Amino acid sequence: MNIKKTLNKLKTLDEITRFRLFNAFIFAIGLNLLVPVLIDLKGEYLAAWAISLFLIGEQLIVKTNRWLTDNYDTGQIFHMGIGIHVLIILCAGLYFVSPLLMVLTEATLSVIVIAVFGAYTIKLNNHLADNHPKTMNEFQILRNSTWADGLLLGLLAATLITYFSTNGVAIACFIVWNTAYTAWQIWNWNFFKEYLDSGLIK
Repeated sequence: MNIKKTLNKLKTLDEITRFRLFNAFIFAIGLNLLVPVLIDLKGEYLAAWAISLFLIGEQLIVKTNRWLTDNYDTGQIFHMGIGIHVLIILCAGLYFVSPLLMVLTEATLSVIVIAVFGAYTIKLNNHLADNHPKTMNEFQILRNSTWADGLLLGLLAATLITYFSTNGVAIACFIVWNTAYTAWQIWNWNFFKEYLDSGLIK
């Protein structure tokens, strides 16, 4: 995709949505540094039935979306996401103590991730539908493209790292990347406060 054209399209979106897309891009890169390693480790340490149980948990937790969106505002859910990022980083570090413990904690945490980021997505989609409905179509195209770009970059990095080195190096890179990203999120801790105070978002 033409970078200049993409940047021009981003300028047509509101600040909240641009912030959302930037977060999605950075998160996708970091997540996919870890995903191939997790798949490899799950196949090594977990039986198929155990993997299925975690997948069932991920689907069941989706049913908490209404409760989260009804009881917490966008800023609070964003703060939950930051807390989850910290936990993911700490759990990844367990690899150097016990790969099995790392796999179990990351698989458990992934269930919570689905709940919180699902609610976050709903909140921000509601913001677009209520305040910028005409940009919804363009946003969906850019979101898919942004996520795909981040996914490809993360997977490419993971491929090169694990081919020339080890899973441990890939996890170390994941920890460094996500520590920097989480620090940036903490720097933007009050990003949604102004919009919440004005009633633009809920």
